[in-house]
This record gives sequence, structure tokens and C-alpha cells, in this order.
Amino acid sequence: MSNDMFMLWRVRRTLEEVLHARGFDVSELRDETVEDVSATYTKTPELLTICVPHKATKNMSVVFFHVNFGGAVHKVGVEPVRDYIKVLLSKNISEAIIVVQQGLTPVAQREIEASTLHVNIFRMAELVVNVLNHHLVPKHTRLTPDETAQLLAKYNVKVSQLPHMYTCDKISRLLGFRANDVVRIERPNFVAGMHVTYRHVVKKMKGDK
Repeated sequence: MSNDMFMLWRVRRTLEEVLHARGFDVSELRDETVEDVSATYTKTPELLTICVPHKATKNMSVVFFHVNFGGAVHKVGVEPVRDYIKVLLSKNISEAIIVVQQGLTPVAQREIEASTLHVNIFRMAELVVNVLNHHLVPKHTRLTPDETAQLLAKYNVKVSQLPHMYTCDKISRLLGFRANDVVRIERPNFVAGMHVTYRHVVKKMKGDK
């Protein structure tokens, strides 16, 4: 089995875990083997696309794979991105992941940013290992609107006064956090047992460090 197919299989394993962490039903992916992935890529690569429902809301999320093994690899241009956006809009799907090999061109990136959709772009190399499983990465949980309101009332603060984390942070991208989300972060603590902090998710602006 080629290294490319093994890498693609590893990426799909990570995505299974990421989608599960986001609350989606990934049961259809759990028995997939390297051989299965290789056969799909060789015969019907369009079937690599993942489409799964959220367990609570039943809203769908899609993962597109824009990969080309054995040939020249370039950044993905605006036309394929527009095609993906059209598919999402036609099916009334607002959340997606696009897996690429070398990133997007600036024009393609702006096309996504200008859309109303929530789309995360990942290079394959970013997904070979799931950093969410690393022992130094604490648990991150998005609060519901009610939980956020209770938190702000409890501490008598505005959401803008909470410490920030950025939408472009890898953890935010993996877990699908959006601007204005509030996230609870739980870190094991030798003394307290669990140290809990909160972050307000914001878009990174020019000049932010």
C-alpha cells in the first residue's frame, strides 16, 4: 500500500475524531480500512466526500477532498472553491471542511471568507495526527447561548472582557468554533483537581499578536 493512501486513511481517521468531537454521527466511517480508501480513490474519488448529520440538530456537515496523488500539486484556485460553495448552497448545508494538499490561492481564500458559509481549510499534513488527543491539549467545549448568559451574569462581565482565542487557531478550526463563541477550557490541576477558564472566540485582525 502506498504512503499516499496510508496518509489519506490517517487523515480520514483524524476527521472521524474531529467530526465526532463536533457532535456529528460518524458511525459510517469507523470500519474503513486503508484498502477501502485506496479502492475508493482509484475507482470513484468523488465518493471520498464525507457527509454526516449532527446528532442533536440533524444539520449536515460535508468534508471535500481536493487531492491529486502522483501528479503536480498546486494550491487550489477559486473555480473549484466556487463549485464546492455551490454544492453546499444547493443542499442547504452551512458547515464544511475542505482537505487540500497545498492550501488555497489568495483569491480562493477570499471567496470563502466572502461567503455566508462556515468552511475550514486543512492541509493533509495538518490532519495526519489529531492534536486534540495530545495530553497537553486541554478539553475545549463551546457554551450554549444560555450557558454564556449565565456565565456573564455570574461574573458580571461583558463577553468582550473575556480573554480571547482566535478563529484561526488550530483548536478553533478543528472544533469548528466561530466568531463570538464562548469556550470553556478545562485543565487538570494537581491542587484544585480541575482548572476552568473561558475564552471569547474572535477573528484575528491585522496587528494582533
